[in-house]
Formats: sequence, structure tokens, C-alpha cells
Amino acid sequence: MFKSFLVEDLITLEVAEYLDDARKSLTQKVEDKYVDRAGGGAFVADSSQILAGVGLVVLVQDFAFHCEPRILPNDASALFTLRLKLLVFAPERDEQLRGTVVGSDASGISVSLGFFSDIKIIPLFMPKNAAFDRDAKAWYTVQGDARRYYKNSAAIQFKVVEVTYNEVNGKGSGGCVEWQQTHRVTPPCRSC
Repeated sequence: MFKSFLVEDLITLEVAEYLDDARKSLTQKVEDKYVDRAGGGAFVADSSQILAGVGLVVLVQDFAFHCEPRILPNDASALFTLRLKLLVFAPERDEQLRGTVVGSDASGISVSLGFFSDIKIIPLFMPKNAAFDRDAKAWYTVQGDARRYYKNSAAIQFKVVEVTYNEVNGKGSGGCVEWQQTHRVTPPCRSC
């Protein structure tokens, strides 16, 4: 589910940033570029930094200077070459994940993993005995004579069927491309 990923990137600091505290300024710029958080520290697809074919950047674990910074002649800013070690959320096909129900409607169950809240379990991948209760505004499965509801805040386990990366317009992330990640998942497991 999580992987380390190494990347080399160029980060520019203005003179004031360089003279004040270069390491602090670099840390902030790297975090802003690679770990763009929406309010509350949760990731949402339209503001998350997803590296194409790699996954969602969760954390910058470490960075090191690759070489001495170059001073740019036009504005005297410093260009740093950094080697970054990124922690990336990269679910694999058929991987079992556990999350929390954050919403339900006729189109499916919305799930949060805590740090990422853009997962939807659609009816196509739910058990054949699943149905949506419009009055309760929740999905349920029938087990014997009883209905098991998947209400908000309930734990839910599911299997990743496919991970796709769809290009979106946005600020991008320099040498990398910003992507929106969507998940197709299989039915909730009965073990929850």
C-alpha cells in the first residue's frame, strides 16, 4: 500500500529565502509542491499530488542536496538540485484495504482511509444482495433474515479492482504531472 519513491528535483529560492533560512524555505517549498493538503490534513483528488504511474504522495521522508546551488544571473536566486525520498500511497490491484464509510447515496458508498477520502464503492462491485435504502440513506447487504447497513463512520473492508490516473488541469508539480486518482473496488468483505 505504501512505497518509498526517489526523485530528483530543482527548487528555486529567492535571495531573501536563501539568506534567512535556506533549509526551512526548501522544506516548505518541497512540502507545498509534493504534499498539497486540503483542509484538515486530508487529501482530496483535486488538490492531491499524485505522481503519474507511482501514486499519491503522503509525506516527504527526507531530502538531500545533490550539489551546491547555482546562483541564477538575472535575479540572483539560488537553484537547488535536491534528491527527495517520498512516501507514496500506491494501492495494488487485488489489495485489501480497510476504511471508514463517510457517505452513501444511490451511486455508491464513499470511503475514507483517514489520509485520503476519494474512494467510491459503486453498485457494480457490490454483492448481488446489496441494495440502497432511500429512507436510511445507506447501503445494506442481506445476511439471512437481517440487513447489515453500511452507515457513516462504520468500518468497511474492500478490494482494489483497478487504479487509474486521469489527467486534470491544475498547477502541476514541476517535472512531475499532477493527476487525479480514482479507485474501482470490489464488494465490502463480511469480516468487518
